[in-house]
Amino acid sequence: MKDFFSATTGLTFVEFGTYHLIVLGIVIGSILVLYLMRGRIRASKHERTFRYVLGAIGILSEVSLHLWQLLNGIWTFADSFPMAICFFSLAMGIYVMFTKSKKVFDIAYFWAIGGVASILFPDIPFGPDRFRFYQYLIGHLSFFLMFMYMLFVHGYRPSLKAFWKSVALLLGVTLLVVYPIDLLTGANFLFLKDPAGTPFEVLIDLVGSKFYLVGVVVTAFVVMGVWGLPVIVAERMKENKRRAVR
Repeated sequence: MKDFFSATTGLTFVEFGTYHLIVLGIVIGSILVLYLMRGRIRASKHERTFRYVLGAIGILSEVSLHLWQLLNGIWTFADSFPMAICFFSLAMGIYVMFTKSKKVFDIAYFWAIGGVASILFPDIPFGPDRFRFYQYLIGHLSFFLMFMYMLFVHGYRPSLKAFWKSVALLLGVTLLVVYPIDLLTGANFLFLKDPAGTPFEVLIDLVGSKFYLVGVVVTAFVVMGVWGLPVIVAERMKENKRRAVR
């Protein structure tokens, strides 16, 4: 049990290895169940409890991460301070779970792609014999499911206007807050200074280190669009069809 909570690596996590494929299967299964059960959940007298539990899981996941780091003596500002898209998305997702705020959902939905990326390309070395493996995956899955919950159960749909607001806010946070903090502290929040083994490494080859930051911003814009715009387009087509019927 002591080793389970330690920061030492036991079983090694391998991208798209057996453990990863199991996790991806759980993710897909969770989304399917949520989609198929959306009507029952919406009509259930326990619907609010479902939302609160999902929000509570997100809170416990984040708190447990910092406790784990502190107990193992590995908490540092550069590596542990919550200054990442995943954290921002989690925080906004938790807020939406407890308030059903459509305005916050509209902004945060586009950032939820961070949860997808983190599950597809986990930035951890730990396998299923370590606590951090479960904390990482549950934490990222929870905030992704928060937005899927509001999308399926409550029919929330982001708008094109919300997309541009989300992009503008992300640019503001990235360039006016996070990047200056990276420069002042030597940290690498949001991987704005260096890809550090993430898929952003391909940007170095494409645009070079000089334009790496521009590449990160453009990539984020494109990925957010690919993630969110299909929902917007589908909703507009559905609305146009309703108008045609009338």
